[in-house]
Amino acid sequence: MKIGVLTYFWAENPGTFLQAYSMLKALERRFLNDQVELVNYRHRWVYFKPGRSNVTFRQFIRDFKRYLIYERMKKKYLVTSNDQLITRDSERAWKFIEDQQYDLIVVGSDTMLELLSFHYRDGSIPVYWLPTRLNCKKVMCAASAGAMTYEQLNNNQRDACKKSINSFDLIGVRDDATYTLIEMLGLEDKSKLQMVPDPTFTFDIDYTYAERFVHKLNIDFSRPTIALFLHRTFKPAAEVAAYFRSKGFQVLSLNAARYADFCLTDISPFEWAGIYRDLRLVITGAFHGTVFSLKNLIPVVSVAHEKRLITNEGLSKYYSLLKQFGLHNSNLINGIDHRDAGTVIEVAERAVCNFNRQMVRKRNRQLRDEFNAFADKVVCLLD
Repeated sequence: MKIGVLTYFWAENPGTFLQAYSMLKALERRFLNDQVELVNYRHRWVYFKPGRSNVTFRQFIRDFKRYLIYERMKKKYLVTSNDQLITRDSERAWKFIEDQQYDLIVVGSDTMLELLSFHYRDGSIPVYWLPTRLNCKKVMCAASAGAMTYEQLNNNQRDACKKSINSFDLIGVRDDATYTLIEMLGLEDKSKLQMVPDPTFTFDIDYTYAERFVHKLNIDFSRPTIALFLHRTFKPAAEVAAYFRSKGFQVLSLNAARYADFCLTDISPFEWAGIYRDLRLVITGAFHGTVFSLKNLIPVVSVAHEKRLITNEGLSKYYSLLKQFGLHNSNLINGIDHRDAGTVIEVAERAVCNFNRQMVRKRNRQLRDEFNAFADKVVCLLD
């Protein structure tokens, strides 16, 4: 049999890489004698782009090194289809996928269901809402539409998405907002729909990668260390860094940032997954930054840094993730609340004081098992 995984995999983003890798491995373990691959489709070209903050020659070199690291790791660890297509034309992309003659297509994980700006302009829908004409088994697995709501779609988009979901055999979504969207679109068989954790909860961290990286940079984790993995437009970051530095902390950043003692812009995904273990606290605007903080049993504050990431009801991918650990009311900062550093510091200190490692460890195991149980359902579709 031939199985295609339709997801994001090409960005220079450790979380994106690890979710694609984890999904691929989960299916390979279950279909040992079959061809499992990432569908080599992208809606945009991928090329080297240096960071736009703290621009120096040294940082430019590190950014280029990061680009080469990801290109090398994608070739080494991600199995993709031989044929590839880069287009924003959904009809053309669906024809390309159809030509691959898959027996099963798994859509997910990540926020590929959300409409991007060009979809709103031309009235189209993303490729990941597969059409009814594809003659194979179709599954969504930990898929997300981000904070996109039913009201944001025009009538043609609603109709196309409704037809799409009703042609899927299983629908596993990653967050409450997407669950609500699928229901409102008019899913006829509600038994197909369930919440499914991100596949990275099944990823086994090899800490030797992080240990070598830390040794190379000579980071001294005997000092308390905080990681600020935040978007460059998050204005309170420098003030938050200064506050924790005054308390004796050293500061790490995943992005180029003048306020950081160490900028980890050239860290590989496998190194990134394990570096959390030696931190005291993480403040992050990244979904997978939250996941790997929790996987490493480290207190974390999630920051939804823009209003577009949150529904009017306050739902977001961060909310749903933290809710699975009972932390959604204490460890989440929505975009409308992060205008001053004091709010961030207050939430961060509370997150450290109230962190229950035993509960988080137990919940990590449960989420891994929940994902595996859903993946086993996928196998049954082809038996």
